[in-house]
Amino acid sequence: MVEIRAFRPADLEDLYHICLATGAGGDEASTLYLDPKLVGHVYAAPYAVLSPCTVLVAEDSQGVGGYIVGAPDTRGFEARLEVEWWPDLRRLYRDPSAQPRADWSLDEFMSYRIHHPSRTASEIAEPYPAHLHINLLPRLRGRGVGRRLMERWLGAVRDMGARGAHLAVGAANRRAIRFYRACGFHQLEHPARPPPAPVWFGLGLVPAAAAWVETSIARDRQRGDAGAPTLRKEAPAMSNPVGENHAKRQLAAGELVLCMGVNQMRTPNIAMIAAACGFDAIYIDLEHNPTSLETAAAICVAALGIGITPIARVSSRDAHDATRILDCGAQGVMVPHVSTVAEARAVVESCRYPPQGHRSASGSGPALGYAARSQGEINNFLNQQTLLIAMLETPEAIENADAIAAVDGIDLLHIGSSDLSTEMGIPGQYNHARIRQAYEATAKAARAHGKWMGVGGVREDLEFQTWLLQLGMRYLTGGSDVGYILSAGRADVKRLRAAPLS
Repeated sequence: MVEIRAFRPADLEDLYHICLATGAGGDEASTLYLDPKLVGHVYAAPYAVLSPCTVLVAEDSQGVGGYIVGAPDTRGFEARLEVEWWPDLRRLYRDPSAQPRADWSLDEFMSYRIHHPSRTASEIAEPYPAHLHINLLPRLRGRGVGRRLMERWLGAVRDMGARGAHLAVGAANRRAIRFYRACGFHQLEHPARPPPAPVWFGLGLVPAAAAWVETSIARDRQRGDAGAPTLRKEAPAMSNPVGENHAKRQLAAGELVLCMGVNQMRTPNIAMIAAACGFDAIYIDLEHNPTSLETAAAICVAALGIGITPIARVSSRDAHDATRILDCGAQGVMVPHVSTVAEARAVVESCRYPPQGHRSASGSGPALGYAARSQGEINNFLNQQTLLIAMLETPEAIENADAIAAVDGIDLLHIGSSDLSTEMGIPGQYNHARIRQAYEATAKAARAHGKWMGVGGVREDLEFQTWLLQLGMRYLTGGSDVGYILSAGRADVKRLRAAPLS
């Protein structure tokens, strides 16, 4: 079990160790620095000393294995560093020279940073005043620990009044970039620094209550109400703000996403029922059932409000099938019968906004909680949050799995086991060697291109599902409303029929 807790002074050496052990784009950096404390002096220790209330650690049975550090006010923290932190270090480390040189060692580059710390650009620090650094040792990765640290930390600085947070990451650290995007961060334009500058990300943190009050004030002013606006009773901040794709965030953290199929239920209550069962997402089956678009939209909106991800399995590859339900609140689409690269690219073309695709711009909507954002922000945010799932359901699709996985914009390869086994002439035989080979080929393709793998149709076989998990499956559509009702209903009837009448 991993505990997320507040920093203690005794944790300081662990922070230094973890900072060095992850100092090369997430990898071990102990062989790269002559001074093992140097990188920690810059990226970890100052927060523990100057702002311990915004430091959290992750601890398991082996000790502290991860942390998140930062400050709610970047400008104020930079000023404190200049007075309370850098002077002592400048006496310990000499200034290498006036300008960095290509032949410098990493120790020299880090020493230069101590003497010449960079100041965060105003276009970043003003809208996103908080900043953070997060690092995990390999043993804690892929277990949702990073997501838990991030949620706790963002909630804390939001409560301190920070209206946004930013971070920087090396452009080559694709694993971290996927994680930050899944956490809701969006890439910021930062033209002031040429390559190989880091990639900057930002996340708005205006509490729901504050946004609600601000909207009320603006509405009063538009109506021309005299005098100072009357503040209404504040609405409570939502624990999972509308817009964040819970399932995509879990996938980026290496966790398993369990998705329940919605086949015959027609009311929004099904989203609450799925959440009460512990599912992470629902998929509304529009391919095999008569559910209307209006009904599907209502279920999507209900799911958004309780923090599980609404996904729609659309009826075809027709662009309008997918984009209409996305506009109505779905945070992902499962597109059936994607067998070729051209078909996969067509999915991206219709479901991603430019520059990735050509989805029609419709402004803010349910998936954003109708937040007031510019069209550019909407496009960028929804491109990051929308989960695009290509369903591989034919032998041709399996043959093309690697090429489909390589298509930029496809997030997940999902094997429709029922259709695939039927197409292979072995319907329902999921343990058949040919089906197993298809799972293995798809898992390999997904791994090779940094995509996720999903499986549907495999139910009530924990041993086989465990094999799929070991293979790399992280998205499972394991059952549906109809299946669960039939299973529980039949079992109950069987028990009652066996009961004696007298």
